[in-house]
Amino acid sequence: MLLKLFLFPSSRYLQDKWWHRLAKVVWWAWSILLVYTWIDLFVNDAGSPWRKVASGVPLGGDISSEVMAITILALMTILVPYFTLLIPGLIYRIVLFVATGETWKDQKAV
Repeated sequence: MLLKLFLFPSSRYLQDKWWHRLAKVVWWAWSILLVYTWIDLFVNDAGSPWRKVASGVPLGGDISSEVMAITILALMTILVPYFTLLIPGLIYRIVLFVATGETWKDQKAV
């Protein structure tokens, strides 16, 4: 389920292939490394972007600029991790398409 969320290909044909299992291991290692990095950057770091936004806006400043800065930071905090986890699945799909065409997909019942 989690792999489908990040567009990682799966089918009955691929389940039997050793290189598909290797690609899964690489994807899981990549995701664990990224999660560790994000925790280190956004939670443990004293120079966290959230703290910079909170301390960088002067009191009495324009409220719309404060809201815009927080909104952009929140979007980037959500979108950048999602897309960095999406990249390996997309690269794997491209390699599968170049190597095997559409044969890796399960055939639909008629």
